[in-house]
Amino acid sequence: MERGRGSDTNRVSFHPFATALMTCVAVIPARGGSKGIPRKNLKPFLGKPLLAWQVEACLRSQVFDAVYVSTEDEEIAQVAMELGAKVHARSPEAAQDTASSEMVLLEFLEWMARKGEKPTYVCMPQATSPLTLPEDYCQAYEKLTQNDADSVLSVCREHVFLWRPADERGNLRAHNYDPKTRPRRQDWNGELIENGAFYLSKVDVVLRDQCRLGSKVLAVEMPKHRSVDIDAVDDFKVCEFLGGLHGFGPG
Repeated sequence: MERGRGSDTNRVSFHPFATALMTCVAVIPARGGSKGIPRKNLKPFLGKPLLAWQVEACLRSQVFDAVYVSTEDEEIAQVAMELGAKVHARSPEAAQDTASSEMVLLEFLEWMARKGEKPTYVCMPQATSPLTLPEDYCQAYEKLTQNDADSVLSVCREHVFLWRPADERGNLRAHNYDPKTRPRRQDWNGELIENGAFYLSKVDVVLRDQCRLGSKVLAVEMPKHRSVDIDAVDDFKVCEFLGGLHGFGPG
């Protein structure tokens, strides 16, 4: 998962006479120069390019007025359009290894502003989470629009005991439980872990904070088997196995 914040140079102001109002758009970052898995976004995953799974989930959800793929790569752009997505031509600066997802998101919103289009909400799905379903987006949109929230992100629940360094000698301390009263799994709700599948936020909040998430955040919980984030070759194999096991396939 890419993480980071955009710089002040990325701040966007929408033109006061912009009239092409859109409620909600999705922009999927899909760089052509992925290092860990070369050409990752186009690599076949259960019979389709990896990118196809998130594009199709977004389109089928009917949550979005438009689904964009942000890329600097001509082949990815062509595949995106064939899938029914629109294309945002990413700048060379935003396509570098060091570019954060925030940089891509803010550049996309600036491009939208230049076109005179102002969405109310923007979603940033990750192509590396191909087991996201349309109903995940429906649930996220409902939560964001019907509650006093800035953002909704996808999470999965893990029953893990966390430890933190206690001193410079390497001693540890328990972070989220008391070892003297170690809870049983059935007596403990566990931890909510960001799984990186998508981030949905109010556009005004993204522009104000220069960050994909605001301060008031809700979550859509996804099961663990759909929460694999593909960063390495082994992740790809595990995710494909889990997808096949749980009914994902071409169709």
